[in-house]
Amino acid sequence: MRRRLIATTLGSSIVCWLVSLGIIVGVAWSEASDVFDEALEEGARLVATFGPGLLHGAAQSADGDRAADAGGGVRLYYQIVDRHGTVLRRSPDVPVQPFVPPQQVHGDDATSTVRRARRLWRVHVLHARAQGIYVQVAQPLEKRTELLGDMAENLVWPALALLALLAALNWWVIRRQLRPLERLAEDIGRQSPQDMKELSAAGQADELRPIVQALNGVLARLGEALQSERRFTADAAHELRTPLAGLRMKIQLLQRRHAAALDPAQRQDLALLRGDVDRATALVDNLLMLARLDPQRPGSLPCEWVALPALVDAALADVAAAAAAKRIGLHAAVGADTVWAHGSLLRSVLRNLLDNAVRYGRVEGQVRIHASQMRSAAGAVAAVHIVVRDDGPGVAPGDLPRLTQRFFRVLGNAGQGSGLGLSLVERIVALHGGQLRFACGGEGTGLSVWIELPQRRAPA
Repeated sequence: MRRRLIATTLGSSIVCWLVSLGIIVGVAWSEASDVFDEALEEGARLVATFGPGLLHGAAQSADGDRAADAGGGVRLYYQIVDRHGTVLRRSPDVPVQPFVPPQQVHGDDATSTVRRARRLWRVHVLHARAQGIYVQVAQPLEKRTELLGDMAENLVWPALALLALLAALNWWVIRRQLRPLERLAEDIGRQSPQDMKELSAAGQADELRPIVQALNGVLARLGEALQSERRFTADAAHELRTPLAGLRMKIQLLQRRHAAALDPAQRQDLALLRGDVDRATALVDNLLMLARLDPQRPGSLPCEWVALPALVDAALADVAAAAAAKRIGLHAAVGADTVWAHGSLLRSVLRNLLDNAVRYGRVEGQVRIHASQMRSAAGAVAAVHIVVRDDGPGVAPGDLPRLTQRFFRVLGNAGQGSGLGLSLVERIVALHGGQLRFACGGEGTGLSVWIELPQRRAPA
């Protein structure tokens, strides 16, 4: 909008500048023409005064030439013509024919523009009746045009400087007038879903106060809607955890008390039921965590220096039982001692990635986690890279961008999950200011998940 306002005002200024310049030049031309015409009349009277002397000798002719040249300080040319149209006397370099034939002269004097010898002349004719002659004083019209060009040139440069000054003034004024709107935009941009506070109307321009009041109403309603959504998610998750925990406990009691009476098929059914309850519990836990993390903004997490090897070992221990059930080998290579992160959230990230790798990896396969440091040109640690790889069936390249969508699951995959794990990973990595990438394994097998966490400070 600022550019449009500046362009509009500058365009209007240029149009006004051109119109005013044209008016000034037109008025100057009219005034200069009047001055020149008066000089022609004055020159004609002088020549008429010296007319008898000019007709009787060269000496007087020189005096007459000087008298004709004196008209207003400009070069004038004259002719003395009798009533029959014969040129009796003339200035050098003027046509031998009269500028205006006597029969075309009406009255005692007249001023007109004529063409003689392929030049335009401005001519004033004075009829000296007592002497029976016509005094014609002329000036080439191009002299006036040259003067007009000089005048225009003298006017254009100051006018251009004034136009540049006007453009700079317009830019400064518009920028200053739009500054309250920019501050309002900055205040709106600083609003967080976690804190939908009202915008201050103090110091705002009168035109912006209705906008601020309307925005405050929208923010209040949006904040209420977000709070209601969070409360519903948290309350529903809490309400679900209790019956799920009770159901899991009852299944465990059934498995222990009636282990001898159950046939293998019944024992397998109970194990599957217990797995379903565990997945439902994990889903509820992920929903609770997402409900807490959604309002957060990047950079708002309370981070600290965390021992990365211990964090990786804890995440591996969390999935060790599931990996042993599928006879999957777990391998870790940690090349970074510490990482600047939120410890419990980063552990949740590693646990989710390792759980996915074990869940969707092949039986008797391998899952690897590798961590390394990336240093800047100055030698400081700029980021920590963490990669989790499996050798399972992998994911089609077209499905990679959709892996972080909530409740998305790859069709035809034998593994069972909630569809929230990678969404949670993406959110936690984003809150750390990091990046999350996926890549297919070699020969169309396996999946690699890359995490890059920026390290903004050096450990003490």
